[in-house]
Amino acid sequence: MKSWRIISAVLFASLFGVIQAQACPVCFQSGGEERWAFYATTAFLTTLPLLAVGTAVYLLYKRSQSLNTEEVS
Repeated sequence: MKSWRIISAVLFASLFGVIQAQACPVCFQSGGEERWAFYATTAFLTTLPLLAVGTAVYLLYKRSQSLNTEEVS
């Protein structure tokens, strides 16, 4: 019974989600400025998680180094 609800929800979303996808403002304009904005936001959103993880790793490394120097002293 639970799988029937999931299947019906997915079917409903796939049928009526198409209407929302057609309303995308970027799809109707494919000029240079819109395309550049699309590429810029794609690049930004691709690098954002990498920068966040890299920053966290760097801060943990620096914290580990400072704790090691305090133990030695």
